[in-house]
Amino acid sequence: MSAITVTSASYAEPNSSHAPKWLISKREDVIWFIGRTHTGYLSLLLVMGAKQSFATTSLLFVWGALVGGPHFFATATRTYLDSEQRRKLAQILWLILPLSILAAILGLVSKSLLFVIGAFWGTFHIAKQHVAIVTLYRRLNNERDKRDLLVDILLCG
Repeated sequence: MSAITVTSASYAEPNSSHAPKWLISKREDVIWFIGRTHTGYLSLLLVMGAKQSFATTSLLFVWGALVGGPHFFATATRTYLDSEQRRKLAQILWLILPLSILAAILGLVSKSLLFVIGAFWGTFHIAKQHVAIVTLYRRLNNERDKRDLLVDILLCG
């Protein structure tokens, strides 16, 4: 019987030249990129367990402003307020206005269909963000195997 030895950079010793590299630091990456998903799950649990009330609605509004607000303004500053990005993404950025009008009309016609479309878009958007973060780690750690990339994409989305 023969023994199989598996070595991987992800299991390397910290002092090894193959130790994993972090975007910021191990502690900061765990807090801001990996651990922050727990706040999303916590918010879902709170909303699912809460009764419909003014307090619940207020909490959701504050949560949306604290989480969604910076996300919205970061997008705006990175696209609309950056002349290079505005020039590069001009055709896509102009789609925002007609799509917003279409969403408003759709909301008046069928709120449930608007909700379904929004849920699909939200899921797609988050999956793309996960793939982007995994891609950053892959580049930082010089991982180029196409099969691993496919596995990462399948696991993220």
